Amino acid sequence: SMIFIVLIHFFNHGGILLSIKPGTIQYMMSYLLFSVVICGVDIFAVISGFVGYNAVPKKYRWAKFVELWLTVVFYGCLLFFGMCYLIPNYREKMFLEAITPLASNGYWYFRSYFIVFIIAPFINIFVRKASSDKICVSMVAMLAFLYFSHAMTGFFSPTLLVFLYFVGAVMKKYNIVNRLTDKKCQIILISLILTTWLWKIIITPIIGDTLGNVLLRYDSPTIMGMAVFWVILFASKKFSGTAQKVITFVTPSVFSVYLINDNNLVREYLINDSMNMNGKPFWMLIIVIFISILFFVAAVLIDKIRVWIFAKLNITAFSIKAVRLFSELSIKGVLKIKQNLFER
Repeated sequence: SMIFIVLIHFFNHGGILLSIKPGTIQYMMSYLLFSVVICGVDIFAVISGFVGYNAVPKKYRWAKFVELWLTVVFYGCLLFFGMCYLIPNYREKMFLEAITPLASNGYWYFRSYFIVFIIAPFINIFVRKASSDKICVSMVAMLAFLYFSHAMTGFFSPTLLVFLYFVGAVMKKYNIVNRLTDKKCQIILISLILTTWLWKIIITPIIGDTLGNVLLRYDSPTIMGMAVFWVILFASKKFSGTAQKVITFVTPSVFSVYLINDNNLVREYLINDSMNMNGKPFWMLIIVIFISILFFVAAVLIDKIRVWIFAKLNITAFSIKAVRLFSELSIKGVLKIKQNLFER
């Protein structure tokens, strides 16, 4: 899914979609590939719910989020100092954004995921205890709120991730992965991709981009459906040998690929308008795919250095101590407030 997300950024920020002309072979092939990869963000969110839910309650570890936050700050600072010579102006602002990722404009997914991280334990409890009827009603209500959230500034992204986490948790509870064959999943997945693609290339020339892009949104039924069936398709796979070793090596660094790829400086100076397709043959898309895979591999290897640094600094233990200290101070603060109230 992260390679899909890298491709999404090249399509959108790299200028591919803006440089192709409707009706050309470049237009049709570009949107076919884009229809395949646009579900990358949704896949990532569904996986978080699928992995995060358990039938047996587990201890919630805030230390994991602290370590994740430190990873975000690490890459923000690393890329700032590595590329600050390119930004003669607004350096103070960029540095401030690097060390305060939850309050800055960058990394929308991380900021929205913070909301998911807070709400996830309550979602897990609800999914664990609720009947199938209540879960269906809740899913419909959450979907309605998701579409309504477009009218509320700042609500759409966290609402989307919370909804997809809920979907992933429900899939895990009812063991959906083992209820569908690979063949059925593949047929449904291909149908959703073709529906999204054909809608775009047929409707847009007739009505325009407003309706033509309606199925190319993260909350589109076809895109969310694709995410679900990609997860089902691969969650049922059993890997061994070299494939399992590669997965084990890559998985811990997947989120760091996003942090490098979607960094504001990387986007502005390395990605923006770097993939103009105007006048170029459609097979240039193969090169775009190759560049995305190369970027993914390079980012994973870079992250192994970060992992080594974090291990040397014992960041995991630091995160646990930081959470414990915060909890103790919070308890003391609450007790002090209660004491002051009773004294009055």
